[in-house]
Amino acid sequence: MKRLFFIGGFAAVLAASITASAFSAQAADKAPVYAAREKAAAIFNWTGFYVGAQVGYDRDKFSSSGLSDQPAGFTAGVHAGYRYQLENNLVLGIEADVSAGDVSSNTLTVVNDAAKLWGSVRGTLGYSFLGFMPYATAGWAWQRGEISLLGFKDEQMHSGWVYGAGIAAPITTHLIASVEWLHYDLSNATYTIPFGSASVDSRKDTYMAKLAYKF
Repeated sequence: MKRLFFIGGFAAVLAASITASAFSAQAADKAPVYAAREKAAAIFNWTGFYVGAQVGYDRDKFSSSGLSDQPAGFTAGVHAGYRYQLENNLVLGIEADVSAGDVSSNTLTVVNDAAKLWGSVRGTLGYSFLGFMPYATAGWAWQRGEISLLGFKDEQMHSGWVYGAGIAAPITTHLIASVEWLHYDLSNATYTIPFGSASVDSRKDTYMAKLAYKF
């Protein structure tokens, strides 16, 4: 009986030892993986060309002779650019984008304001920190606007400037995700409508989620 008790105890201790060793080995195997991920995030270099797509929400403000309207809607588009990371972790870049959507409103029933297509060319300045890159951006922007009244429609081009900010982070070695806000301040454009014409000012804010492939 004592022998059986001794054998059983020895087996229990041996099993516990084997289990502990297994857990230690598993933890040891995982540790380099986590360390590698942290190291990869820390040493990720932003230098290179990239292309991507974005989806978001757009809110416009068309103003004319003291009257204003605020069309809004969801948008989608594409972008491309180049970044260069300096030794002090500053990241310089340039990016061009184009977006489209049915951003329209007809609050006056017979009048419809719409932004159908717009884009920008911007410089960017960011700072790489623990795998993330917050950045500021500014540049030139354009928009194709549309106003319709009583079935008559006119389209005009607005141009102006844009500024904003965002934050980007690598998902893998080549995939980069980011969120971004841009504010557009665009010039007046003269629209021809029945019984005359109207000078219309356009401003807009866009909120986007972006995914890019870095070469």
